[in-house]
Amino acid sequence: ALDALNDQRQFAAERRTQEAVSHLEDIKMQEIQKDRVVLEELKRQSTEKLLVKHSRRLDNCRSESEVQKARAMNLLEIQQLERQLQQVTESKNDKWYAEMEQ
Repeated sequence: ALDALNDQRQFAAERRTQEAVSHLEDIKMQEIQKDRVVLEELKRQSTEKLLVKHSRRLDNCRSESEVQKARAMNLLEIQQLERQLQQVTESKNDKWYAEMEQ
């Protein structure tokens, strides 16, 4: 009877531990989800700012050669932004993966 009681206590303790771990994992997932929303907003805002800048640059062109130069600059800046955002995304994904592995 004592062994059965100890088994029940052990089982209850393991269940509580598992519930606590599960709760912590839920909290981590919520934090990661908030981070993802912030990252998506950062991507959206930086892309919008670049579009406004590019539109102004094109509006200020007075010749076809200026338009060609402006388009080339715009393309270069878009590629740079895409690389930067990709690096940030990869870095965040690595961080989130590491957090979930803990």
